[in-house]
Amino acid sequence: MRRSLLLAAGLQLVLATGGSCSTSLVTREGLLKLSDADWQSSVSKGAWLIEFFSSKTKSSDFLPTWEQLVKYKASLSTDYPNAPFNFAQVDCSISTDLCVGEGITETPRLFTYVEGSKSKTQYQGKREYLDLVSYVDREAAAFRKLKGVSDEPHPLPSSKPATSAKSPAAGDAAGASPAAPPPPAPTAPIGPVSPNQAGTLTKFGSPPIPDDAALERFLSKESRQGPSFVKFFAPWCPHCKAMAPAYQKLSETLKGKVNVIEVDCVAHRETCVKYGVQSFPTLRMFNNGRATEYRGGRSHEAMLEWAIKAGSNSGLKEIGHDDIERIAKDHDVYFLYLFSPETPQREQDIVEEASSFLMSKQTYAFRTSDATLIQRYASYLHVSKSSSPASAGAQSGLLVFKDHNHEVPVSRFYPSSISSTLSDEKAVQQVAAWLNAERFPTVSELIGTTFADVIYNDAKALVVLAALSDVHHGGNVVGTGSGSEERALELKLFEKLARKWRSSSHPKVKEKILFAWIDADRWATAIKTYYKIRPVDVPQVVLVEGSRLQYYELPSDSPAAARGRPWLDEASLFHGIEAVSQGRVRAKSSKTYIDRGFEVAGGAVASIVVTVSRHPWLSLALLVVFAAAFFSFLRRVAANTQKDRQPLLPTASNCKLD
Repeated sequence: MRRSLLLAAGLQLVLATGGSCSTSLVTREGLLKLSDADWQSSVSKGAWLIEFFSSKTKSSDFLPTWEQLVKYKASLSTDYPNAPFNFAQVDCSISTDLCVGEGITETPRLFTYVEGSKSKTQYQGKREYLDLVSYVDREAAAFRKLKGVSDEPHPLPSSKPATSAKSPAAGDAAGASPAAPPPPAPTAPIGPVSPNQAGTLTKFGSPPIPDDAALERFLSKESRQGPSFVKFFAPWCPHCKAMAPAYQKLSETLKGKVNVIEVDCVAHRETCVKYGVQSFPTLRMFNNGRATEYRGGRSHEAMLEWAIKAGSNSGLKEIGHDDIERIAKDHDVYFLYLFSPETPQREQDIVEEASSFLMSKQTYAFRTSDATLIQRYASYLHVSKSSSPASAGAQSGLLVFKDHNHEVPVSRFYPSSISSTLSDEKAVQQVAAWLNAERFPTVSELIGTTFADVIYNDAKALVVLAALSDVHHGGNVVGTGSGSEERALELKLFEKLARKWRSSSHPKVKEKILFAWIDADRWATAIKTYYKIRPVDVPQVVLVEGSRLQYYELPSDSPAAARGRPWLDEASLFHGIEAVSQGRVRAKSSKTYIDRGFEVAGGAVASIVVTVSRHPWLSLALLVVFAAAFFSFLRRVAANTQKDRQPLLPTASNCKLD
């Protein structure tokens, strides 16, 4: 919380002892601080960014950012001696008179000074490193323009002791501007190469990626350099430091598979701004011209598994009939594209392109033209009736299997049924939409990394969400041992009903329905905040409409769980879902009080804007009347309190600065 400088000064006077104010306060070592003694002589020369702070208040959160800013932007002073841009601080708990004289009433504050003149407004942006760097660079460039100084760095030559006589030529060379760097060597044509051949971490800013143009070429689809996993980081970022060893190791384990690159956003700020980096670290996979952000764990194993999948050349992996049982064992959900040799290449390319959507997801897809598998799943495939002799009789189909099953697919899609008049782009979108809708397990578990993906799914499907606990069962509290067994039984029943829903038809329900469960012990606060589910209510089930931030209560019998009876009834649950779909159940908001407050405020502002636009003169008249009444009130208050007002600030005679 920001504290008033007036109050801080008053407290300083009260706490002072003797006849002087102590200046032995906590200071920020290693950073330039100005006081009354050197203020005018300093800020009158060059441009300055000044932080007014108070060491008596807890405002240290900004300190690391300020230190990095001063450290990495010191060149704005040394590289431009004729138009230097400097950084300094003023501790207003010590230099109170100085701060008052500069009109500083609260701390912390940031102001720019140009040759002694203070900017009209304080810095209004975010106190984040990249935002401050952008601001400082703009101000420094404006000052150089004002002074007629080139943007080309021209630091003063280093002064060296004259140990021997120099030739005139040497003297001329010493006083000259540094020689321009040689032009970069012509870029060799980029051919097909194996990514990360050396198994090393590539640092942006040095070969083979010395600049932005080289990075853009390297990451482009045309470069044929293969997939690249890129980390945008800052050296001072704690999370970046923590993951550095794992990322270094990743470059070794991804040898020959994926390029591993890092970009220092302090040294290369403009590059990170260009790529839209908002936080550190930011991890992205660039593959075939597409960028996919990584949001998983930062351990070596987690990043490795994701990078191999996201960095593959295709969302589809070729398999044979011997692989299918192993795949089913390893994957709860997987897609299988089967096609006979007669299948048109256009269809294969469309499925291939659409499957790239899955490369950044947890779901896997496979392809095969294996005769044994085509025969096994022939009843689930579409037989082409094309008039073309080449594709007549072609068999193909996209199948999705769930629950580690490889016998019967739960759903199918026929790319061959897509109209031939549809563009390739539209056809790809159709296939990708089906993959996106079917990629969820029969029952998903909601955790930190899956909550948004399921609840706010792109298909806008409603989610039947079960809150299950190891401890709480129908109002009874049991030990975690037996409680875990009870939760397993509750989940088993929920999964059974989810499969029953999927296998039966529901003509009264127009929305797609997903099923998910959440650990009511681990996420107790979240489910209480969003869905009003308390521990005593568990097990409980609700129907969530994430796209509209609302939910519906569904019938369940929590006390039955305590008696060892089923806590869900199939008929009641399915009827409840149908009632919601038909609009017979009232929705409840899953928004927090803050969300609702912003929504109400936004609506109020919108109403005011509409009213003003429709009745401008009436609005102006009301505003004038309100302002007159308000200022009249202030004058009366000021007149009544003027006699009792006491000064809060110490005068020069009250406080002697050590």
